[in-house]
Amino acid sequence: MAVEMKGFDDLLKTLQESPSALHRQVVLTVQKEAEKLAGLARAGCPVDTGQTRNSIQAYVEVHGEEIEGGARSSDPVAVYLEMGTGPKGQASEHPMAGELGVTYSPDGWRYQSEKVAAMRGEEYIPGETGGWVYTEGQSAKAFLYNAMVAMEDELTAAFGAAAEEALQ
Repeated sequence: MAVEMKGFDDLLKTLQESPSALHRQVVLTVQKEAEKLAGLARAGCPVDTGQTRNSIQAYVEVHGEEIEGGARSSDPVAVYLEMGTGPKGQASEHPMAGELGVTYSPDGWRYQSEKVAAMRGEEYIPGETGGWVYTEGQSAKAFLYNAMVAMEDELTAAFGAAAEEALQ
């Protein structure tokens, strides 16, 4: 007795092409989700001059089978906004501070600001007079972390859908 299977050749071809199709689909999904993540992080970023907010970009890096994507900022101030600084930053307890090994200055400090000197009408001489400000730092804003947490369920669903689509 002979058994005939219809569509077996098509199934075999699909399975053979699946790894590269899955890889392509995952890269596309990572790109799409990274853009959403960057947008969400920008929306949650505090704004003074807009420099940090405008620096947040999506990225995707593909190294063979390894695909990495997300949102990041090229602004050196971003890490201080994200994690906080000084005693206030430590008290705000960023969820990743311990895991990342972040240490905070235990005391407040003084810094000099030409802008503050001008607002006060003080003569500004760098390192000497005018514009001195005392601070205990700032609380963590966690705009990147919060964006990532907010998208957790969506990311899981998106990658599941990408795998299903690639295998069809």
